[in-house]
Amino acid sequence: MSSADKPLPAKVCDVLAVAPLPLFLGEIEAALEFAYDKAEIMSVLVKLQRQGKVGSTLRPRQGPGPKVANGYALVTAGD
Repeated sequence: MSSADKPLPAKVCDVLAVAPLPLFLGEIEAALEFAYDKAEIMSVLVKLQRQGKVGSTLRPRQGPGPKVANGYALVTAGD
């Protein structure tokens, strides 16, 4: 199955699996090459959180807007 054939939840998990730190929503969107709207990605993140596959933590951020935002990461067996 090529990357183009994968459903969005699998693509999001792939992106988070290789990330060294939790990623902000905008970083996930960029990693997916802006092929999906932020609302679509956020919907997937919420579903994955409910399933216990993804966790979020507040992280400080730079730039305009809020000074803290949720960073998303895969939940490992030890978490």
